[in-house]
Amino acid sequence: MLRSMLFVVALSAGALAAWLTLSIQGDEAPAAPLAVDSIPSPQAELMMKEILVAAADLDSGTTVEELHLEWASWPERAVSPAFITKESRPNAITELEGSSLRRVVAQGEPIRPEKLADAKSGLLSASLTPGKRAVAIR
Repeated sequence: MLRSMLFVVALSAGALAAWLTLSIQGDEAPAAPLAVDSIPSPQAELMMKEILVAAADLDSGTTVEELHLEWASWPERAVSPAFITKESRPNAITELEGSSLRRVVAQGEPIRPEKLADAKSGLLSASLTPGKRAVAIR
């Protein structure tokens, strides 16, 4: 008995929801067609900038080579001051060759200076964040 009452209530609620949905859709006026000239082109408003990104997935401690880095176009509004841009450092790919990565970098991820360690520093010091220390033990 209880199951049949719940079934009737659920069926009634579903019918009411369907009726409300159909009645709301019927009241709307059809949208006026837009002229093709009135639609702004996304490329017209989008200014792009070249930034340095990883060309492949790179692990922490990887020694950077030219093939690991590439320039990619990014929307100028999304470019952070921390990113390396072609405008500010046009020779960045050759300059950063031999550096080691402090952190894992995914393919297409922007390369930031704080993710890189100087080529002369050791691997352990490259993986530590500034202000941290490490002690070697036997």
